[in-house]
Amino acid sequence: MIQELIYAGEFSNVSAFLLAVVMEKLETCSAGACRAVDERAERHEIKDYFKTKGEAYPSDACLDLGLGYDQICRAIEDLNSEVMLGDT
Repeated sequence: MIQELIYAGEFSNVSAFLLAVVMEKLETCSAGACRAVDERAERHEIKDYFKTKGEAYPSDACLDLGLGYDQICRAIEDLNSEVMLGDT
């Protein structure tokens, strides 16, 4: 299917297609309505999300939770630091 899009002239190569898909996903996440949540509730919600999902991309968490991409990344860094320091 990707090759068909390339042959049709929609994309110059597979890399251009992948870049367009990633950029679209990031724009969707950034442009989405972000909820205003206090930091403690946000961290708890994100922690529960990743416990439930196991593994997920920050952009997926952004879309699923309705939080900003930067919020998700900051909370992930904080949670990872807590785990490394044994604060959980």
